[in-house]
Amino acid sequence: MKLRVTAASALFDEPLKIAVSGVKPKASVVVRVSSTDVNGVAFASEATFHADGDGAVNPARDAPVVGSYSGRQGMGLIDSMSPTSAPGPMLYFWGQGDQSFTFRASSGGRDAAPVTVARAALKPGVTLVPVTLEQAGFVGQLWQPAPGTARKPAVLLFGGSEGAIRGQLVAALFASHGHPALNIAYFNAPGLQPTLSSVPLEYFTTALKWFDGQPNVDPHQVFVVGTSRGSEAALLLGANFPDLVAGVIASVPSNVALCSPTCDGPAWMLNGQPLPYTSQFNNPAPTDEPGAVIPVERIRGPILLICGGSDQVWHSCDYAKAIVDRLKTNHTTQPHQLLSYASAGHGVGALVRYEPGSGSLNTPFPNATGQLINSAGATPDANTRARAKVWPRVLAFLNEH
Repeated sequence: MKLRVTAASALFDEPLKIAVSGVKPKASVVVRVSSTDVNGVAFASEATFHADGDGAVNPARDAPVVGSYSGRQGMGLIDSMSPTSAPGPMLYFWGQGDQSFTFRASSGGRDAAPVTVARAALKPGVTLVPVTLEQAGFVGQLWQPAPGTARKPAVLLFGGSEGAIRGQLVAALFASHGHPALNIAYFNAPGLQPTLSSVPLEYFTTALKWFDGQPNVDPHQVFVVGTSRGSEAALLLGANFPDLVAGVIASVPSNVALCSPTCDGPAWMLNGQPLPYTSQFNNPAPTDEPGAVIPVERIRGPILLICGGSDQVWHSCDYAKAIVDRLKTNHTTQPHQLLSYASAGHGVGALVRYEPGSGSLNTPFPNATGQLINSAGATPDANTRARAKVWPRVLAFLNEH
């Protein structure tokens, strides 16, 4: 009986190949994986398979008969890992070095030799530099690729209605794949306002101009990546500052500028004036303020849209399709792609894949009115399945353009 797991060392967004051989044909085989995160929390998962006629198991081909996940998923054991003692679901916390993941397999009272692989959140040489409001006029984190990395498009990224600095794993992965990344907060952080209300777009342009001057950054190749309510800012930046924005990635987006969380004023400002906004939630063509529709046809660069058809936070696919329709109506020539996943929810917007704990963590998201809504899709693993497909397409989109 033999257990094989490859690659022996890799970034955590890279898939593993798991295989068991040498067991009795059709026998039950239990495969387990365990790891302890940087905070000392132990994570584990397991699944039971029926071996094929040759006495082999391949999770990418075979669905478990019982276990911590269901269906054919080559990385289901990683996605479905959860704390062994802590209550409730929890995401895995990474350090700056390798984390060990140990796989075990057993069948009919026999155990295969365990296999330990190393996975990491960032490549050696990637650096993180905090940026303060006092230093640069914004709050953020600069992630730089390892020295000697070939220059690739850079990304300015920001989250949605949760505020603060989010998506550190995404920024670390972008830098690990050669893309300088500036991850910023635009409210709910020290020195910034507490809520998404009357945020000036000039705050983002300050960050863009600062980013343009950093090593390894080509000022003509800076993309903005906005998630959820941050997608409004990303699209507005592309439409109003095309000279600063090479392209836009809008994840679980809105095609309109919505009001502040309490709907007592605007979310976004420009030149000291409120940008038109709507309080009609989930309406791609608002009647209270038609000018709230973002003029995406003014974006000069390529656009990538990602949505979940079972999004319960807002109808991200309706919004995304409205963006595509407006581009077509205005006969725009810039490349655009829509990645739509019918079973996925709002959680597909997180982008990163193969994150331990993500399969069991359906974090409630506040919608535009502050109501907490589950981020799960139509099935418990819909978001993890979708993100497994999304992330390589995001990297390909950047490299293509």
